[in-house]
Amino acid sequence: MFVRWKTRVPWRAFYKDFPHRNPGKSFSAVLVRSERIDGEPRQRIVAYLGHIKEEYLDSKAQRLYFWEGVDRQLNALTFSPEERQHIEEQLREVVTRPTPEEVKKDKQESLDKLLRHFGRL
Repeated sequence: MFVRWKTRVPWRAFYKDFPHRNPGKSFSAVLVRSERIDGEPRQRIVAYLGHIKEEYLDSKAQRLYFWEGVDRQLNALTFSPEERQHIEEQLREVVTRPTPEEVKKDKQESLDKLLRHFGRL
């Protein structure tokens, strides 16, 4: 099994007139199994793992959200620890998993920002 990444680019002519509203590329991760049918190789989709927009690849919160969804999908399937590690390595090539320290720091920054906004800090 392997991860196949699909890249989607908006094609609508509408966005050329309004570049500030252009949603940009998005990446979808699909878990695929390769098998032969009548001697021909075929790819069968095992599970949809998640998607993320290109503009959010640097966002800790969006990466965390992506990985939470991936973990839910992978937990629903049965893999050996080696298989799961191999799948996660393929995913990390595109979307890095945020560290617990990054998540904690990001949550604290968000809380501080909210408190400042509402005048509580």
